[in-house]
Amino acid sequence: EDFHNILGASEFASDFTRIIRNTAGFEQLILFLQRTADLKKEAVALGSELHRASSSQTADIEAVRALERRRTEVLEGLRSAFRHDLPESGQTEIMAFLTAINEEVIKAKAMFLAYSDPFEKYRALLFEYAHTLGHGVEAFMNGLYRRAEALDIDYSDAFRLHGQCVGMAVLWAGEMSLDMGHLAKDGYMAHQSLVYLFNRFGGFDFRPLRRLCDDLDVSCEEFCEGVLQVVRRDNKRGYCKCAPGSSVDQLVRDRPGCLVRSADPGAELRYLVEVSEDSQRRVLERAFEGEFDKVLVCGADASMGQGLSLVPRADFEAKGMPTDSKGAADALDRLIFQLYRTSSA
Repeated sequence: EDFHNILGASEFASDFTRIIRNTAGFEQLILFLQRTADLKKEAVALGSELHRASSSQTADIEAVRALERRRTEVLEGLRSAFRHDLPESGQTEIMAFLTAINEEVIKAKAMFLAYSDPFEKYRALLFEYAHTLGHGVEAFMNGLYRRAEALDIDYSDAFRLHGQCVGMAVLWAGEMSLDMGHLAKDGYMAHQSLVYLFNRFGGFDFRPLRRLCDDLDVSCEEFCEGVLQVVRRDNKRGYCKCAPGSSVDQLVRDRPGCLVRSADPGAELRYLVEVSEDSQRRVLERAFEGEFDKVLVCGADASMGQGLSLVPRADFEAKGMPTDSKGAADALDRLIFQLYRTSSA
């Protein structure tokens, strides 16, 4: 519906609300990974030791075999923890979540990446949503991780994978869209909630990154400028007009999935738009101060549609709010359905 004018769009119809309906599986997966973190750490360490031992010209064959046996035992322990220690209901929920997210990603991307744009140079740039600032913070933080290693500073809490960086940037895109008048009320709530629903364990919080910045004496100004230096080399520049002090980005309007279209009639891709660095810098400054570290909850005192509210992390922890996200997931599912139905009327 939103991309009907794009060749192949009718063939990449995916239903991302399936992921919302499998939130319980996501939470079960995180809990399982936390419980088995030591086993995984041991398996990785044994793998590294095994690589070093087997690569040596004076390798001790018996020692290598002993390492192989121990690593096999640890990996079997991980499998056993899933198959035998985890209740069947938990296994089912985890598999349902992983199945849903993989199926919908494949449905969305297969037509473009397999046939029309395998190198993401044209239509498949659609999938670069929130990657402008996402790549920026990912690259800058990778530099800080190296600095922390050199100083023997533990940065494990601050470590963020690519998807987590993009997830934070989805929130920032929503905030910029709100500030520019493209998003409002229920549309804003639905867009932000797609990340905050999955933030009960803090995977999209900036606070741990801020603590690492403080440990390394990295100021807010240095952080913002470091991210924007990466943004200035972004691969989407050149697809539409871009004045000095601006970059090419993607913004959302009205509801999730509906992108702002460029006013540039010569733009190759109308959903890539010019965004000022000032807007990006402001949202990065707010992130640095922890303004977007929130959790989605559903309750009687909620502030927006379907009884949803975005609660700051500090309040969420201080008030001991329930960790079950089913109510919030169901409410978000209803809100998104309502928004799509209204826009189609």
